[in-house]
Amino acid sequence: MFLYVLLVISMAAFGIVLAIGNNLNPSRDMFVQNVYYEVNIYTLGDNIERFNSDYASKIVSVRASNNDYSITMEDAEYLSKKIYNYAKKYDFTHKEGMVIINTESDFKKDAYNRKGKAYGLCQITQPCLSEYNKINGTEYELWQMFDVDLNLEVGFWYYNRLMNYYSNYVKYGIKTETREQAIADCYIAYNVGITTFKNVGHWGRNQLRVGYYPIDMYGSKSGESYIPITRFRKISTNWS
Repeated sequence: MFLYVLLVISMAAFGIVLAIGNNLNPSRDMFVQNVYYEVNIYTLGDNIERFNSDYASKIVSVRASNNDYSITMEDAEYLSKKIYNYAKKYDFTHKEGMVIINTESDFKKDAYNRKGKAYGLCQITQPCLSEYNKINGTEYELWQMFDVDLNLEVGFWYYNRLMNYYSNYVKYGIKTETREQAIADCYIAYNVGITTFKNVGHWGRNQLRVGYYPIDMYGSKSGESYIPITRFRKISTNWS
C-alpha cells in the first residue's frame, strides 16, 4: 500500500513539474528544471527526456572543440535521440551509445577514414557490414553507411554481437567479468577486428587494453602507433 501511495504521489509530482517546466525558460529557472529531471528519473528510469538535452549539448561541445561548428542544437538533439533508440534496441545505455559514437567519429555522420575504409558514425568497415548482411539477409553497401539510421543499426548490431556472441567463446578472449570490461574489450575488437583480437593472444590483448596497438598487428609501415582505446577510456569517464 505504501509503495502504491508513493508511486501515485511521484506521478502526480511528475505531472505538475512537467506542466510547469513546459512554460519555463530553463536558463531562468534551473531549480524547477532539476526537480523535473529528478522526478523523471525516479518514475521513468533511463529515459530519453532526462538525458537528451544534456547529451545534445555535449555533442555540440565536442564538435566545437574540434573546430567544427556545423551542427545545430536541433540536429544534435535529433542525433542524440537516434543514438538512444538504437542503443536501447541493442541493449546498450544511452551513455554507452554516446561514448561509442564520440570515440568513433566525434558525431560526424559523414566521417570517413580513408586508411581503414570506415564509414559514418560507427565507422563501419566491410568485414562488419559483410557479417551483418550475411546474418540478416540484406545487401547493403558501404556507401550507404553515411545514412544515420543504417549506420547506427549496423554498428550497434555488431557491438551487440561482440558482447553476446563472440564473448561466449573463450578463444576470442573477450573479458566479461564486468560490463565495463566487456564493452572496452568489444571496442578494441571492433577496431582491430575480432580475428586479430583473438590471434594476438593473452599478452597482445593485455597490451591493447592498456592503450597500445603495436604496428605489426596491422602490418603497417607508417611507423605510427594507433591508440584509440586510451581515448575511449578517457571519454567514458568524462560522460556523466
